[in-house]
Amino acid sequence: MNSSDALLEGGQETAISLATFLTILRKRKWMILGIVLAVPIVVGLVVSKEPKVYQATSSIVIDSTVPQYLGNDFKDAVDIETSYWSGLEILQTELHVLQSYAQRYAVAKALCDKKVGPEHANAFERLVPGGKCDDPASLVKGAAILETALTVQPIKESRVVDLVVELGDAEMTALVANTMAQVYIERNLERRLNQSAGASTWLGDEYGDMTTELNTAEQALIDFKKKNNVVSVGLEDQQSDLASRRRKLS
Repeated sequence: MNSSDALLEGGQETAISLATFLTILRKRKWMILGIVLAVPIVVGLVVSKEPKVYQATSSIVIDSTVPQYLGNDFKDAVDIETSYWSGLEILQTELHVLQSYAQRYAVAKALCDKKVGPEHANAFERLVPGGKCDDPASLVKGAAILETALTVQPIKESRVVDLVVELGDAEMTALVANTMAQVYIERNLERRLNQSAGASTWLGDEYGDMTTELNTAEQALIDFKKKNNVVSVGLEDQQSDLASRRRKLS
């Protein structure tokens, strides 16, 4: 067998294989067409049966500045300026706060005072079907639901943090996202006010102690002057007092 015969046989085999494939394709065309049509229909049915998930995002800015309780002219020696690393620590701390159980529990309680939908239904009871705001177990369950619904996403190279909420209720998704940001801001402000109140109390105590010490020192000075017959300690007064004594001696 020469090379031309081999090429001829190879071409015949290819033609036979192609003809066989076309014959099978014609015989099975209805089955193939059915599979092609059935796959998207099945996928559509599966997708339609899956519960819808809605997403809402609220953004907040993390404040990394340290309150100056003694005024802007006074700064602690160990905290002259907020460094990069201290700012990063503050950011990481606030991220943990946003994802903490206390934060989610506070959000669940805040939803008790909010209404949702045209029927003005209680937002918490809509989040936790059958739950009651005066039931601690229901609030714990609400906090657990919020844990799975919340994703905290810090924006790179910024102090902006996105609070992403995913729920099966479009209205509740938007309400929960806004409530989470609102509750964080309110709790952060309350914490700052408590710190300010503590600093004010400390400064008041220090002022009282220093006032007492000053009054004691002034009284001791007055007693010393009386005991030693010193009217004033000024230079001009001292000269006048010496001149008076010389006249008396004369």
